[in-house]
Amino acid sequence: MQERFSVSLPEAMLLAAIDEFSGTMRGEAELRYGLAGAMMIELGLHGRLTTDGRNLTVTDRARTGDALLDEALRIMRQAGSTRPPRTWLLRITRALYDLQERYLARLAQAGVLHVVETGALGLFTERRYALLAPGQLYAVRERLRQIALADAPAAPREVALFRLLEACDLIDTQFARSEARAARRWLLGQRRAERFSRPIAAEVASLRRDSANFAYIVGIG
Repeated sequence: MQERFSVSLPEAMLLAAIDEFSGTMRGEAELRYGLAGAMMIELGLHGRLTTDGRNLTVTDRARTGDALLDEALRIMRQAGSTRPPRTWLLRITRALYDLQERYLARLAQAGVLHVVETGALGLFTERRYALLAPGQLYAVRERLRQIALADAPAAPREVALFRLLEACDLIDTQFARSEARAARRWLLGQRRAERFSRPIAAEVASLRRDSANFAYIVGIG
């Protein structure tokens, strides 16, 4: 089954986080974990990783042809060992600290969005993300609706997007309220073998919670 997305999994995650009406980015502070998780799942789907159910290992060092994915692959390859998803997520987000900016730049270069920065009295800069090609986002949402509400067959990358949207608390932003409940029921009903998306998405959710709790405790959230 071939997915119908015209963007990569990390790009679909980033588009899903943008509120097309206000131009703001939802969950921006912790979105890096979702992007890193999407990259790891992509590497798995490209056949570059294998898993024993608990750990991930690089088994194919060949480049994918995607510069950002290849950087993540290099980071994992240089570590030269088998590690759990959480360790890889932390390693990738620390090494590729500008991950979100680079994916935004890629979408901007493709003419999908435009980053607008505004200032007030020179005191702060506010960023907005104007969708120049909203059809990209709407196509992703429509495909998700077909899968969750009309029982259309889902490809592994599409199931992975559902997992990551749930992990990043973005399910409700993609569906109407009643549809979001149906989408969650669909996701709960998935019993297929998900070698990469389920464990990676679970660690993305855990890291996001830990990061949000830390920000609250120290008073920076």
